[in-house]
Amino acid sequence: MGLRPLPRNRRSGGALGGARSRPADGNDARRGAVLRARRRTRHLGIDPDDPLNLPPGTRVTVSPSDYAEVPVAGKLVATTVQSLSQRRHDPGVDTVVVHLPKIGYEITVA
Repeated sequence: MGLRPLPRNRRSGGALGGARSRPADGNDARRGAVLRARRRTRHLGIDPDDPLNLPPGTRVTVSPSDYAEVPVAGKLVATTVQSLSQRRHDPGVDTVVVHLPKIGYEITVA
């Protein structure tokens, strides 16, 4: 007994799930990565036990406390007791959410 072919979907002309097929371009992978990142960060928020007690959207600057480096400035997205996430714009990669530890860093309201 052999395998039988699957019936064609009449509405889409054969595409699985009713989707229309199209050639992939270089932006498809990038678009998918952005959507996956948005889904992963959607649940983030401010930890009620966080001692910073800052609301989302506060402009903060994070810099190492033990050596001189360039500080990272952006808008607060989420915090936990040990880390924070901030949204910032970088000309090389557009808008990103950066996750930083709190230990060994100074956090100031910008």
